[in-house]
Amino acid sequence: MSREFIAKQYPWFLNTWDKYKFPIERADAIRYFALAHFGGIYIDLDDGCRRRLDPLLTVPAFVRSTSPSGVSNDIMGSVPGHPFFIKVLNNLKRYNRNWLVPYITIMFSTGPLFLSVILEQYNRYGVPDTGKVRVLLPADYKGNDDSFLKIAPGSSWHTDDAKFIKTLGRHIPLAVFTGFMITGLVFLMEWYLYKWCVRLNFSRMKEKVRGWFNKGRMGRPRKDSNLPAQRPLVKIEVV
Repeated sequence: MSREFIAKQYPWFLNTWDKYKFPIERADAIRYFALAHFGGIYIDLDDGCRRRLDPLLTVPAFVRSTSPSGVSNDIMGSVPGHPFFIKVLNNLKRYNRNWLVPYITIMFSTGPLFLSVILEQYNRYGVPDTGKVRVLLPADYKGNDDSFLKIAPGSSWHTDDAKFIKTLGRHIPLAVFTGFMITGLVFLMEWYLYKWCVRLNFSRMKEKVRGWFNKGRMGRPRKDSNLPAQRPLVKIEVV
């Protein structure tokens, strides 16, 4: 159904849609298209409402902040044709790149990091009131009785690389120390390799110079002479 919607309403994007490597990228993209086209509120299945969302309907668009920075794409709202979400659609093709690591590829192509970058660009030069995007703070969506939403731990799409990156994030001092150790070992290996190459080249150069010197002692013919090169005299002792 999603592909048929894209093919009918946004055929210029169909090629990018089909080339997405991960299903979660299409799941991210279709929510942007639905909000830009129909408007409304999108909420992930692992999130829920604590109270009525009517106050959020008074703003033209909203997203929620996330930790440590930026915004998330699990809860969003918009009127149809909001300029921010139109900008999001227009940048999906440009940000569809393969960063080799699945987690980074997804986050930067369609995920929260992509949305955060586009929001930063959108707000850079100021927008009119009708085009503003409200960013919900933690107090708005979790943590107290007046919060609109209940945020559950998600990340069902995370693979092993994402788990590894998150583990590094929870052990930053150890990760930094390990990084410095690896960097130091690499530089040490490069230094020993450099010294070995210098010694090897020096030995070869010394042999070449010695060969040139010995060859020069054999004598060379003058440029204006057809005589062969003179050989050094050999001293013969008579007994």
